[in-house]
Formats: sequence, C-alpha cells, structure tokens
Amino acid sequence: MLEDYLPLRPLGHGATGIVFLASPIDDQKSGGALLAIKAFRRSRDHDLHRAHNEEHILSKLLHASIQKPIPFLPRLHSAFDHGEFRFLVLDFCSGGDLNALRQSLPEKRFSTAAIRFYAAEIVLALEHLHEEGIVYRDLKPENILLSSDGHIMLTDFDLSVTLPPKKPSAMLAFTTPMPSDDREAEGDSDHTDDDDSNSDSSMMTCIGGCTGGKQRIKSHGRAPQNRSRRRVVPASASIDKSASNSISSSSDEVRSKSFVGTEEYIAPEVIRGTGHDFAVDWWGLGVLLFEMAHDCTPFTGRTAKQTFHNILHQEPELRSNGPLADLILQLLVKDPSRRLGSRSGAVEIKSHRFFAGLQWDTLQDVSRPPFIPLFDPSLAEAGFDLTEHLVQVECARSEARARRRLQRKQAA
Repeated sequence: MLEDYLPLRPLGHGATGIVFLASPIDDQKSGGALLAIKAFRRSRDHDLHRAHNEEHILSKLLHASIQKPIPFLPRLHSAFDHGEFRFLVLDFCSGGDLNALRQSLPEKRFSTAAIRFYAAEIVLALEHLHEEGIVYRDLKPENILLSSDGHIMLTDFDLSVTLPPKKPSAMLAFTTPMPSDDREAEGDSDHTDDDDSNSDSSMMTCIGGCTGGKQRIKSHGRAPQNRSRRRVVPASASIDKSASNSISSSSDEVRSKSFVGTEEYIAPEVIRGTGHDFAVDWWGLGVLLFEMAHDCTPFTGRTAKQTFHNILHQEPELRSNGPLADLILQLLVKDPSRRLGSRSGAVEIKSHRFFAGLQWDTLQDVSRPPFIPLFDPSLAEAGFDLTEHLVQVECARSEARARRRLQRKQAA
C-alpha cells in the first residue's frame, strides 16, 4: 500500500500518469532500495485502461522471469489502489534515458561502438518480449532507460499488445528495400495525441566519452529534432488483455489494427491500417539506430501528415556505407513481410554482420557499457508532498487539454 513507501521526489509525468521516486518505509534505516512508482488516475477510463494494459504486460513478464531470467526488462514489484489512483511499483533506473544521454554528447550522436552495444541489448529485450507474444510498439530513446550499471531497460508498456507468438520461418530472409506503392495515410479523427514532452525518467549523469562519425544525412522535409514527440493512441479502449477489439486474423497470422505509436517511429503498415505484428518493433529499431547515429529521425516532416507521407513514400538517405548503414536499410523496409526480422525474428538481426563476433550469451555479464551513470546520494534524502504534486499535475493537464481544444477549434 502507499503508506508503505516514502515519496522522495518526482521523476516525470506523461499523458496518463506520473512517476516518482520512493523508498520502502521498512528499509529506511538501512538505506533501502530506491523504486519508481507510477500513478494513474482511476476516474479516467482511458488512463485506467492503459494502466491495466501496462500492468498486464508487466505481470506477464514477471511470470515469465520465474522460468528464466529476463534481462533488460522491468520487474513489477507490486500494484495497488489508493484513493483515486492505481499505483505500479517498478525498478528504478538511476541513469536516465538514452535520449538524455545522446543530448549530453558534444555532437549529439553516438559512436558506432556505443550504438552496437545498446542495439544488441535492445535486440535481446525485444526478443524476450516477442517470445512472450508481446509487441512493444513504442520503441524510442525516451523509453530506453539506463540502470545504475549502465545497461539498458525498456519502459512504458501501455501501448504494447499481446499476439500469439509467431513461429519462426525455417529459412532466414535477408532483404533489401523495395519501392512501395502504398497509399498515403488519411485522417486520424478516431485517435488522440499524447504529449510526450515530459518523459518518465530521471536526470542523467554519466562518465565516459562518445563521439559520432563525420557522415552527414539528408532527410525530406526534416523538422528540428528538439521538439517534443507526439504519441498517437486509440481514443477508445481498444487495447485489452486479448486485444480482441483491435485484432484481425488472416490465414495463420494474427495482426493488430490499432493506430498507435510515436509519430516519427510509426511503421508504414500501422499508418496504412492493414494490420501489424512483431515487425513494427524491428522498424522502430531501424529508426532508433538512424537517430542514434545522425541526431535526427529519417522521415520527420514539419507536420504529422508530412511525416506519415515520408514514412510511406521516401527512403532513408545515408551518406555512409558499412554494416550499420546496411542494417538500418534492411530494418527500414516498408513491406513488413520483407523487413529484416519478419520471418525468424531476432535471429535474423543477431546474424547481421554489424554484430559479427558479439557474444550474445554473455552480453550482460561481460560487456562493459559505454557510459556508467553516477549516482547522486541526494536522491534518497529528498522528500515531497505526493498529494499536492498529483493535484498540480492534474491541473496542468486540464489546462493543456483546454489549450489543445481551443487550438483545434481555431484551426477548424
């Protein structure tokens, strides 16, 4: 229950919940472990539905970890109701998120060696999710946290969906991009936008160095990358434990038809509405690797419509050759059936020459992370009024929603 935890300080808030740092009361005298607690308002059906979806995914991962350890994914310690809120107690990652780390670098991009390290851990995390039938659907730097030892941890599963695990093909398919005649995305009146300007992560303090290459990148209609990212989520409760309201079945394949994700990272098949499965996560990995290497995403336009047009019709333009560029191109294939990873899952990505020589089985135990976060002891000494903070956040959200409604009315 909430009274068992001492709130220490806010960590951030998103569109549906807030995250704060806490410590178990019983462990205070011994300097107990720090935990991240997410709070969702129960009176808003949309928020509560997404909270339940995330709790379902985390519970599924917790159950799977009993059979075998699952690295790079969060552990749900407990979940409970208190007053108007639902609380999820999770591991705390003191290193902040990958986007904050990238922004702290002189050239705001990672070296190839650092990209290789983080990409390998992300691939393993996605592999474990897919084995459990979980499609992540919101891969981006802000959702990749760094633990105290510098290893990654995926977070935020409220947009994830559970599908029947896909049986790998016996034959690996290493594909190359093909031209697409896909239609452009039409309106999104059945959906709402999330504002991700406030991430659910802590501040980043690291030691070490990382420099990017000198290659330059062109992008069609590219917008500045310092603007906040927008998430697109269903306006109605169409993501549930079985995803029954958003699933279509075709022959032996089951796909989701929900229009969800973060604008710059949404896969072509999601925009087209033809149904999507685990391949959307491999598309997201391609966009992520591109951004880590070039300080921009490959398809971002000045408006959402232009971004979606670019995703459907433009190809990423890289001015470099090599294993990383080849991996990005094979992940950013617009036809999901020909995308790297679509047939045999993570096996295809792990077999790519960009990861040649990597010891996958010992990655977490042997490989040294490029950055080791510095722990701030003052984190465990602070304290704040949680009730007052919840009220302030809710007021700020109400004002933001009112501004958005006014802007839409004025634009109409």
